[in-house]
Amino acid sequence: MIRREDVQLIIFEGRGANKHLLRWSKSFPHRWRARPPTRVRDYVALWRNQQVREFLARTTLGWVWLIDDDMVPVPDTSLLLESESDVACCRCWSRTGTEAHPAEAEVSAACLLVSRHALEAVGPPWFQVVLSADGTGLAKCECTYFAERMRAAGFTPAKLGRVGHIVPLVVLPGQGREDPFLVKFPKDL
Repeated sequence: MIRREDVQLIIFEGRGANKHLLRWSKSFPHRWRARPPTRVRDYVALWRNQQVREFLARTTLGWVWLIDDDMVPVPDTSLLLESESDVACCRCWSRTGTEAHPAEAEVSAACLLVSRHALEAVGPPWFQVVLSADGTGLAKCECTYFAERMRAAGFTPAKLGRVGHIVPLVVLPGQGREDPFLVKFPKDL
């Protein structure tokens, strides 16, 4: 089992971390809040690479836990600490209300625990966005790129636990006393 003392927790604060995440993060003795350098917020792969490089250079800890500021830890989020894999992530949902990267071999970088060993074995860039051949679309997000690099180096990602995600929702009036309101994702309207 991985001990919290062996983990560097990095919170990616593009918009400011939510209070649930900040309260949960206090149980980690090694943590920092990564604020985006000017204009980098839109380049999340670049930002993630910078933080991994900083982790490797500034600490001797065995693990880094990368978590986005709109994630809401729930009791089984900490199951990542029970991972026997060098790469582990939680199940989380996208802003559209679908599970992000649902296949077992995929990872979501929104809540990701990685060993120093795996990061050093793979080397930079750990994260990269790949555009379509004509440059007008996304061929690969940084999560998929990361997972492919890890698998190519012989690391098998694990999925343990869940994490909540603050997403935009639409609340509509319901049909009556038993159904006073409906909660919908914008994609369902």
